[in-house]
Amino acid sequence: MEPFETPCESLIGDWTGPGYDRSLDHNHLPIDVDGQSGRDDRDQTGNEADLEPGRQLEPAEEGKEASQLHQKHFILLADEPQTSGFRLLRHFSILGLLSFSSIWGVLAREGLIALNTYDGMSVSATIWPQAVGCLIIGYVVANRVLLERWYPPIYIALGTGFCGSLTTFSTFILQVFQAYSNQIHFKRHGLQNVMDALSQTALTFGMSLTALALGGALKEVFPLQYLLHHFERLTVHKSILRHQDRRLTAEEMGKVIDVDTRLPYTTTADAFNASIGFFFWIATAVLCGMYPPFRHVTYAVVMGPPGTFLRWYLSRLNSSKWSRTFPHWPVGTLTANLLATLILCFAFIGQNFGRNDHLNARGWHPSSEACNALHGVQEGFCGCLSTISTFAVELSNIRPRKYALGYAAGSYILGIVVCVIVIGIPWWTIGMEGSCSARYT
Repeated sequence: MEPFETPCESLIGDWTGPGYDRSLDHNHLPIDVDGQSGRDDRDQTGNEADLEPGRQLEPAEEGKEASQLHQKHFILLADEPQTSGFRLLRHFSILGLLSFSSIWGVLAREGLIALNTYDGMSVSATIWPQAVGCLIIGYVVANRVLLERWYPPIYIALGTGFCGSLTTFSTFILQVFQAYSNQIHFKRHGLQNVMDALSQTALTFGMSLTALALGGALKEVFPLQYLLHHFERLTVHKSILRHQDRRLTAEEMGKVIDVDTRLPYTTTADAFNASIGFFFWIATAVLCGMYPPFRHVTYAVVMGPPGTFLRWYLSRLNSSKWSRTFPHWPVGTLTANLLATLILCFAFIGQNFGRNDHLNARGWHPSSEACNALHGVQEGFCGCLSTISTFAVELSNIRPRKYALGYAAGSYILGIVVCVIVIGIPWWTIGMEGSCSARYT
């Protein structure tokens, strides 16, 4: 099947709601685990999967197949919600987990950038968040089936939430544009500017795709099923003790244990996940308001979850009619990345518009609070709205490879064009050395 040509089938049915990130679907795994394609048709033991992807268990065969999977220490997929109320709660559970994971994704990105920002650094500090995010998403995608059988929203939280917020396409494009145009005024000529920009581009793409492949390979080094197996053994023991006085056949006991050992859909689990995400979001907003010294970070953390939410909703375009018209261009991811780049460019103008010298003081002079807020929009909202990790997954997945190259080049060129139009014109006519320049350069 050609990638992005038809809406994906999923083991989890309709629980994902609108905006399911199709690039992370099991039918489009980028890791070549079977030596022939990007899809893993084997279970975690190396055998052919007993549960065919995309097919729900029929009632008559549920007991038999569930028992077989249980013997292989699988935790089956949780029961999907059946009513609109349950579906709505599951939807808010996903939003809560996205909020929680995006907060930590922003903090991890800001921490890695700060750690790798020093005098004499030879590469851009943002390369490290891109590589780490792609490494983690490679491992998450390789273990997708296990994660969803344990608790379906956890896969979206790790892939779309944490990794998508840890990596950022918009900041990468802005820095490449600054290298092309020598916005920082290094002593070099035009060709050297081009080589610097191409070096940043090659390093970012190369490290991201390499880290993605390495993350998939780590599945064999750190098998996730062993951790889940120990969890299952504990619950199996408790289940046997609970039902040991009942006169059950081996088949009946197997069914009872299966029900007890999987993580079922409950209002308690989803309500907890929904509340914890929004609790952390509110807590960061309170911290931002009450402690000004941290606002250069807390503004970004507070503005991160809305960017992640919007990217998740835009991902539904990946299976829309537009993606069927352009089957090799994931429209949702492309829209999110370009929209984030556009908004980031306006935030950058707000921070740096005008000249800041003694002879020419044109331009506006935002306050320290305004600089922090604009920085929060740039690093928080735009950083979480755009993503390199999902972009790398899509590049590894698209076949034939020439279409992947076209998607990468198209996204890259369109991003640079947005920067040229929005930033280049006012910069070359008035200047981009405003009051916030010294804070975040």
